[in-house]
Amino acid sequence: MLDDVILPSHVLNPNPDIYWSDNYVVFDFETTNLDSGSALNQDNRLVLSTWQCGPGHKDGRKLRGVEYSYGPQLPVGLKVAIDSADFIVAQNAKFELQWLQREGVDISKLVVYDTLIGEYVRLGNRRGPKDLDAIAKRYALEPKLSIVKLLIHAGVCPGEIPKRWLVTYGCLDTEITAQVFMRQRRELSELRLLPHLYTRCLLTPVLADIERNGMQLDEERVNEEYNRAKLEFDRAEARLADAYPGINFSSRRQLGVLLYETLGFQEPTKPDGSADRTGGGAYRTDADTIEALEATTDAQRHFKEILKERTAAETELKSLKKMKDCCDEDGGLLYAKYNQAVTQNHRLSSSGLKYKLQFQNFARKFKPLFRARYPGWYIAEGDGRGMEFRTGVHLGRDPVGGDDIRSKKDVHRATASFFVRKPEDRVTKAERQAAKPETFRPMYYSFGQTPEQKEYAKYFHERYKGIFDTQTAWIYEVLKNKKLVTEWGLIFYWPDCKMSKSGYIKYSTNIANYPISCLATGEIIPIGLVHCWHYIRALKLHSFLVNTIHDSVVGEVPEHETEIFRDIVNRALTHDTFRYLERVYNLHMTVPLGVEMKFGRFWGESEGGEYVYEVDPLKKD
Repeated sequence: MLDDVILPSHVLNPNPDIYWSDNYVVFDFETTNLDSGSALNQDNRLVLSTWQCGPGHKDGRKLRGVEYSYGPQLPVGLKVAIDSADFIVAQNAKFELQWLQREGVDISKLVVYDTLIGEYVRLGNRRGPKDLDAIAKRYALEPKLSIVKLLIHAGVCPGEIPKRWLVTYGCLDTEITAQVFMRQRRELSELRLLPHLYTRCLLTPVLADIERNGMQLDEERVNEEYNRAKLEFDRAEARLADAYPGINFSSRRQLGVLLYETLGFQEPTKPDGSADRTGGGAYRTDADTIEALEATTDAQRHFKEILKERTAAETELKSLKKMKDCCDEDGGLLYAKYNQAVTQNHRLSSSGLKYKLQFQNFARKFKPLFRARYPGWYIAEGDGRGMEFRTGVHLGRDPVGGDDIRSKKDVHRATASFFVRKPEDRVTKAERQAAKPETFRPMYYSFGQTPEQKEYAKYFHERYKGIFDTQTAWIYEVLKNKKLVTEWGLIFYWPDCKMSKSGYIKYSTNIANYPISCLATGEIIPIGLVHCWHYIRALKLHSFLVNTIHDSVVGEVPEHETEIFRDIVNRALTHDTFRYLERVYNLHMTVPLGVEMKFGRFWGESEGGEYVYEVDPLKKD
């Protein structure tokens, strides 16, 4: 069935050279400022639309439109210009895309060029400002009018700014974006980074749509977990109070006296050996400092044990309180936003909105608190099987790793077997899950701290010598050239990389990590996610996507669509991903990619079935 599905040309036949077309439209919106002007807040309104066409557009390169409307309607002239363009250009395009979608534009048909993401791609893993003013300044372009900028940053609603000022501001904003685009396009082309921009911009409409859906909490389960966590926290608090009566742990002074005078912890010190205290000379009692304190006596170890229990209970309770508030106030529909230009290894990050709960790093225990919002539906999750190990094996051209993958050896189960000291076939799911960090430590060039970890790291590095040798070569390449050009062309920079007198090379762990984690979760999973989204739309399914977490795709699916949804995810994360990597990056995967699918009434559960699918690119179908 999927063979007959017609995807948009820019997905089916991806071609970053489209950005060299001069048939484009640059545009910018000014809106009312509730929730930072988000289109997802229905009380917001468009105030001003400005747009400019490229020289190859049928309307010519000129400031084509300015509409001061203070209403919900998108200007007809802008709609026509977008329909006639090969691609659109905007700074922080996800914002504009959500407004386009709200006003009825089919954003799945649009090819996007985001100048913010362009700067992110140029920077690689380097930190730097990505706002339009900063990018324009780097290209020696004029900044925006400061008075309007200051008013907006001060919280003044654009609808209350004098029309003449705002129109001038919007027109200049659009003109600067156009000039930044032209200069940035040339620079990214010279660096051979346009394909990476293309991939990330393909994802932007997908994220714009997913953010509108949110995830549905189950009120009954949330309340049950909240009450349990509250009881555990109260018990931890009571235990702490019983152990140290009379101490107010909210008082820095009392806590400092307990830590450094009563219990005798060694104070943290400055490089010159003096005590590291606050500016006012008080003891340091923040959580990070306490975590770093070394316990050398039974009394100190007892304190840290009790405090760790209380801190964990408090952290869990705070998250559950936010979920409970969401259930009480908004029916349990929780929203977050995705950040495409933040992390140094180019995977997505997330930020919580009203309830400050982001979607990328949920504790596994919280997953079953989410359900499908419609009766009879499932939450489906498709995980890329062992994504980071597989990409490490590919990049290292590791023959043993390749054989292990093809023979279905479970590297995490093997790790658990080593640490719990029992045969692999007796390792439980919980033990396998708990062992994952131990797998990733040596995979990312750690040599271990405990005797067990050191023994396992030695075994791992010897067994997967191809990975280890390749990572070592990367580290020495960066030591020499201060940068690393990956197999698919993305560039990572470490300009101050150097070797210490002991022989340790600064940033070794990051250098060994970034190419693997980036290819796995910054390229492969987003590529698969893009294809999933377009298949769902092309087939006009009722199913919809609600989240993506590093190596997974999460959706809500009616029971009668489970089979087609499973087929979509399987194909998107394997066949379509192989094709895209070859066409856009000239990267030919040498290891199989696989998918684990799970369908449940609640996230992470599987009463609707579990499925495994795998495709080897070196074998004929």
